Amino acid sequence: MPRARRSTPASRAASTVVAALTLGVAALALAQDQRAAQERAAVLQEQAAKQAELQAFQARRAAAMQAPAQAPALDPNSFYGKESTEGVYVRDSALALEKFALAQKMERLKEWNKSADLYQEILEKYADRVVPSQIDKDNKIYQYTSVTKGVQEQLARWPQEGRDVYRARYEAAAQQMVDNAGRNDLYTLNQAFSKYFITDAAKQAGLRLIELNTERGEFLAAAEKGDRLLERHPTVEAERPALLFRTALAYHLAGEQFKSEAGVQITHVPYKAAATARSDLIGGHIDMMFDALPASLELVRGNKVRAIATTAKVRSSVLPDVPTVAETLPGFESTIFIGLMAPKGTPPAILDKLHDAINKVLSTPESQEFWRKQGAQPMVTTRDEYAKFLTNDIAVLARIVKQSGAKAD
Repeated sequence: MPRARRSTPASRAASTVVAALTLGVAALALAQDQRAAQERAAVLQEQAAKQAELQAFQARRAAAMQAPAQAPALDPNSFYGKESTEGVYVRDSALALEKFALAQKMERLKEWNKSADLYQEILEKYADRVVPSQIDKDNKIYQYTSVTKGVQEQLARWPQEGRDVYRARYEAAAQQMVDNAGRNDLYTLNQAFSKYFITDAAKQAGLRLIELNTERGEFLAAAEKGDRLLERHPTVEAERPALLFRTALAYHLAGEQFKSEAGVQITHVPYKAAATARSDLIGGHIDMMFDALPASLELVRGNKVRAIATTAKVRSSVLPDVPTVAETLPGFESTIFIGLMAPKGTPPAILDKLHDAINKVLSTPESQEFWRKQGAQPMVTTRDEYAKFLTNDIAVLARIVKQSGAKAD
């Protein structure tokens, strides 16, 4: 016969423990399911945020491809701003500022001939000076620009009527300067580009400078000229596609050089113009960019971006607190340099005489100060040292191009 099972205190206690354990396991499983659901929701939310950011980035890129980006222009009101407590002291800047304001007045009156003469006088006499370019909400000057760049920006905004007057006066002189420049005469080409920026001859000089600097491995110098033409020159539309390619290539090769020597991987984001990249950098949409110092110096001084490092062997005189890449990555160097060369077969005595005269000028305090204001350092070397520098530079760049896989289409 079946026997009834008696319930004892011990068995009731065991049943209670089993029930409690069962309930605990169920609660634990429920908590684990809730955490898993929360984690999945967090992952989905993060993915949605990333997707939204990517779509916004793509929309900005598409808009940038539709219209050429413009760099911040010189603000005429900044001429009447109050000096900051830091101050900027450059010889004869006050005279340059006075001429600049008078040229703008003639410009507003549509006295194109008088305005053009004043601007050219500024470029001839005060090319290495600075003028205020931006003011804050308290009317305090926080940003300066070079007189040369300021004049170029003003002339580039002239209407067709004013540009026609300017070119009638200066196109021939600009073309003569370009025609007289030798194939590798960087100095004369730079002079034509700076002094007569809105002429067709200056545009030709800029295109040649991009080509020459890219061949020499001066990628940032090439990119800076490309940026200036793309952002400011009024008649560059026919050359824009090729110019975009050459400028982007210059920036890309500068980045490839860093990647090659540092042994790091950086995602390359192609831009139509460096100004668009700078805007995305300021907005936090990209993490970093390689830029020419003259183009980015004002953003650094205005606390719009932070300079991480410069790419010369020694620190820049205009950013002495910013370390070089070489301080972390010994041997790294990517700089803009200007050198002089003579035709093949020039007698050694002539070469020595020119070399000694040039080095003498470069060693003077006036020359040192002039180049320091440009963020440059004179290279006083022997002829043999310069030849070795060029040979090494060509070898380094050949290796970088090979490692990057870059090809000319």
